[in-house]
Amino acid sequence: MTPKRAGLIPFLLLGISAALSVYVYAVLRAAGNKHATVWYLAVLYGLVLPAVLFYWRSDRDATSANVEITWPGLHLPAIAIFAILAIFLSQADEHGRLIPDESAYMFQARVFAAGELKARAMPGAEAGTPHDVPPEIYFEQTIQTPDGWYTKYPPGWPLVLALGYLVHLPWLVNPMLGLAQLAIAWWIAGLWGRNTQILTIVIAATSSFMLASSVGCMAHAVGGTICLLALGALLKGIDEKKVSWISLCFVLVVVSTQVRSYTGAVFGLLCAGICLYEYRKDWPFLLRTGLIAGTAGTASAALLLFTNWLFTGHPLLSPYTLAQASRHPQEMTFSPALILHNALHTTRWAITTTIQFTFPFMFLLAAYACMRETRRRRLLIYCALFFPLLIFAYLQTSLFPFMLRNEGSGSIDGERYYFEGFCAVAIVAARGFELLAQQWKVRSRAVFAAMAVMLCLQAANLFFTTKDIEKVFAPYRKAYLLAHSAPLMPLVFVSGNEPEFTSKHVNWNDADWWRAPTIYLNDPGPGRRRDVTCRFGRPSYRVVQYLPESKAFAKDDVLDVCSEPPRPSGQN
Repeated sequence: MTPKRAGLIPFLLLGISAALSVYVYAVLRAAGNKHATVWYLAVLYGLVLPAVLFYWRSDRDATSANVEITWPGLHLPAIAIFAILAIFLSQADEHGRLIPDESAYMFQARVFAAGELKARAMPGAEAGTPHDVPPEIYFEQTIQTPDGWYTKYPPGWPLVLALGYLVHLPWLVNPMLGLAQLAIAWWIAGLWGRNTQILTIVIAATSSFMLASSVGCMAHAVGGTICLLALGALLKGIDEKKVSWISLCFVLVVVSTQVRSYTGAVFGLLCAGICLYEYRKDWPFLLRTGLIAGTAGTASAALLLFTNWLFTGHPLLSPYTLAQASRHPQEMTFSPALILHNALHTTRWAITTTIQFTFPFMFLLAAYACMRETRRRRLLIYCALFFPLLIFAYLQTSLFPFMLRNEGSGSIDGERYYFEGFCAVAIVAARGFELLAQQWKVRSRAVFAAMAVMLCLQAANLFFTTKDIEKVFAPYRKAYLLAHSAPLMPLVFVSGNEPEFTSKHVNWNDADWWRAPTIYLNDPGPGRRRDVTCRFGRPSYRVVQYLPESKAFAKDDVLDVCSEPPRPSGQN
C-alpha cells in the first residue's frame, strides 16, 4: 500500500471525529444545554486529538534526516477574514453593548473628546454618593456626585477611545487594535522564523476568542496590544542585552496600569521577575534593570494616586472604590475560602469556554513547545507565562466570583480577563505545532490536511461566536433605533430589566447632555415620569419599553405634560 493510500483511512477518521464534535456542540447548544462546551471538548480531546496523532504517525517520512515544511501564505486570508468580521460586528454594535462596562467607557470617551474631565451631573445627584442617585439617572459603572459624572474605570482606555470619537469612528478602534496585535505577534514570532510567524497569525486570527475581544468598546484589546508590545520589547532587550528595549518595556507597563490596573500590575510583576531571573548572575545589569523596574512601579503608583485625586479629590480613594460606597477595594480580598469557591464554581467554566474558542489543542501545543524547544527556549517560556499567570491572578481575588455570581463577567466565548495574554501564548502554540510536525517527520500533506480540519473547527466556532455576539447586541440596537425614530423627542425613558435587555447598561447621553436635543434616562415608572420630565425641563417624552414576553419593544410618545395639572394617583 502506498504512503498516500495508507494515510487515507486515518484522515477520514480525523474528519469524521471533527465533524462529530461540531455536531454534538451544535445540537446541545440549540437545546440550551449548559454543558455543551464540556461535551464538545470531550469529543475534541477524546476522539479528534487521537485521530490527529494517529494520522500523523501513519503518514511520516521516517527515512529523511529532517523534514522541513514551507508554509504557504495562510496568514493573509486569515487576517482578511478577521478584519472583515471584526469591523462588521463592531460597527453593528456601535450604539449597543456586548458587556455592560462598555457603556461607561464610551461615555467617558465622549467626555474626554469634548475636552472635559467630567460631565455635569444630572438633577438628582445632589445626595453626594453614587448609590444615592435616583434610578432614572443611574447608569452602570458610572459615578454621579455633585462635582460631576464620570466612569469608575482608569482613564487610559477612554483617552484612546476618545480619538475614535473625534474622527466619528469609535467602533473602529478595537478592530484596529486587534490587527495591531497580529502585527506585533508577527514581529515577536520572527525570533523563531517565518513558519512560526505564519502559524501564529493563523492561530490568533481564526480564534473566536480573539474576535470577541476585538469587537465593541471594552479595554482588553488596547490592554492586550500594550502588554504584547511590552513583552516584545522585553524579549528583544534580553536577546540583544540592550537597556533601551527593557526601558521601553517598563514604560509600556506603566501605560498598561492606566488601562486595566490589576492586569497591568500582574504583567509588571511578570516582567520584573523575568529580568530578575535572566540577570541573576550579572549584578551590574541586574541593578540597572532593577532601577528601571522600580522607577516604573513608582510612576504607576504616582499616576494612580494622581488620577484618584483628579476624579475623587482624594489620592487614596479610587473611583472604583467610591462606586462601591467603600473606602477599600472589596475585590482585593485574598480569602482562601473565596479562592476555593472561585476554582470550583467559576474558573473551571471560564477555562473550558476559553479552551474551546481559542484554537484546537492550543495549550497542549504550547506545553510541547516549552518542553522541546532548543532555540531561544527561555524566551519562548517567557511568552507562555503571562496567560496562566492571569488565570492564577484572577483566582486570587474576589472580583471574579463577585461578578460571576451576580451577573457574570460578561465574557462571550472565552474569559475576557485572560485575553491580554492570548497572542503571546499563540506564538508558543505555533512553535509547538511546527516542532511536533518536524520532530515526528510528518509529511507536508498530512500537516496541511490536519491544519485544514482544525481551520474547519475554527470556522464553526467563528459562526457560533458571530451568532452569540449578534444575539447580545440586537435588543440594544432595536432600542436605539426606536429611541431615535422620528419625530425626535427631547427626553427618552428607556425601560427594561431583563437579562437580554437592561436599560441601565446603556447610556446614549452626550457629554453636554443638558444642551443635547435628546436626554436619555432609565424609566422611573409611570408614577414619576411627569415629575422627572418637568425637573429636566423637557415637557415631552418618549418611553421605549422592552416586552420580555414577546422579546419586542413598544414606543409611546407623551406631549406637553408639564403644561397639564398633575394627574390623580394611579393614572398614567
